[in-house]
Amino acid sequence: MFDAMAEGPGVVGPRDPVARFHLGNGATIQDVHAGADLSPTGLARSRGAVVNYLYDPDRIGRNLEDLTQGRVPATRFVQFLARAAQIPETTQ
Repeated sequence: MFDAMAEGPGVVGPRDPVARFHLGNGATIQDVHAGADLSPTGLARSRGAVVNYLYDPDRIGRNLEDLTQGRVPATRFVQFLARAAQIPETTQ
């Protein structure tokens, strides 16, 4: 999720249109629920994961600034999940 940022001139934010909408409006990723949408569409779009977004009026400006710097606004718990899900790079 954190690595899925769109790239290109003038492009800021995630590739996923729902995430881009919420994060682009100043939300924070509050939680991630694996296996919450096991429908064919949910599996195709997000492998069944569903994300909850939190709009905290006191943080919206800071979140937007973070996003322009390539930092995804997320709770500590979500940041922990992202670090735990990273696959260590191996050299051959």
